[in-house]
Amino acid sequence: TIQSEMTEATPRVSQLQRYTFYPKVAAVCDKWDKLTRRVQ
Repeated sequence: TIQSEMTEATPRVSQLQRYTFYPKVAAVCDKWDKLTRRVQ
């Protein structure tokens, strides 16, 4: 699933690249990160 892939493929380098090239995705990743912390 997309969720499991994102969970597995979240090295800090990849996150930095996403923040650099995909500003809109960065906001989603930030919200996703907060949601994952709440779930866990």
